[in-house]
Amino acid sequence: MKAYHPISRLSVWVLGALFAFSCTETEDQLPMEDAAVLQENAEVEAAYEDADMLTLSAMQSNGFSFRSQLDLRNDLCNTTKVDFYPNNRAIVINFGEGCTSPKGVNRKGKIMIYFSALSLESGTEVLITFDGYEVNGLKIEGRRKIINRGFNAEGKYFLFETLIAAGK
Repeated sequence: MKAYHPISRLSVWVLGALFAFSCTETEDQLPMEDAAVLQENAEVEAAYEDADMLTLSAMQSNGFSFRSQLDLRNDLCNTTKVDFYPNNRAIVINFGEGCTSPKGVNRKGKIMIYFSALSLESGTEVLITFDGYEVNGLKIEGRRKIINRGFNAEGKYFLFETLIAAGK
């Protein structure tokens, strides 16, 4: 048994018009970020991550119970001073007026590190501040706090929360 459904020419025309107008390009309607802004954001994030890695390396080399394969001492200039103040729970990495590391990274100024415990156990907070600190000519300012939120035994990774205040 065949069933016929009458479709008027008007219905076909309306459906065709809806289809045609619904398939217009939307690229002009979507916001586009400037490539220079994206590049600058990537450079700033890389500079903050560089400071994080230097912080973890300095903490590890100064007797923290935290151990990893991370060792950035071979990427510090010969003139870089790393001073450890255990009574104040602080470390200062001083690059002076500027130097270029063996891996070609130009740094100057100071990274000051303050920590709540002598190990990176859950709840430990590390505050990183900057004094005239620059990486490859990019000035880094503000405060960066890293908080250890614990170890995920199932996924076998540490979870860290990072907060930035007055960052530039």
